[in-house]
Amino acid sequence: MGGGKAKEQVASLCEDTNAACATSSEPLGIGAGVAVEELTQEFVARSKDVASRLAQSARETMTEAHAETDQAIASAGKQVAAWGSSLREHAPAEGVLGSAAQSVAQKLETGGKYMQKHGVGDMGDDVVDLIRRHPFPAIFVGLGLGCLIGMTFAKRR
Repeated sequence: MGGGKAKEQVASLCEDTNAACATSSEPLGIGAGVAVEELTQEFVARSKDVASRLAQSARETMTEAHAETDQAIASAGKQVAAWGSSLREHAPAEGVLGSAAQSVAQKLETGGKYMQKHGVGDMGDDVVDLIRRHPFPAIFVGLGLGCLIGMTFAKRR
């Protein structure tokens, strides 16, 4: 997104610095120290400018990615809520199976609405709060997921 511009800016900075060093016709002597100091100051100022532009470009890229992720989560939430509604409509109304289906449909609808309302940041905050409230189960869940991932990759060999 901004990588090409950043490369051009860094290349331009290097070319300008090389050109300034090559065109310096002042012989080495008393003024050489001043010339080198001026070149150094200019190089530092330009470097700061390029770094600032790169940081701004990175911020813009992250903001765009965050917005796109939030939109994707909201879209997925809409689909999950629709599945819940569809299950509620097509499931039996009575009996054990009907009761279970209604419960699952309600959970799907609630989860889908949550996904539509909350973005990545809110979900991350909720996960952090959950881990703080229940640290030991969170550790065990993490260990379990780690084992599952490890077994999955071990089977591929």
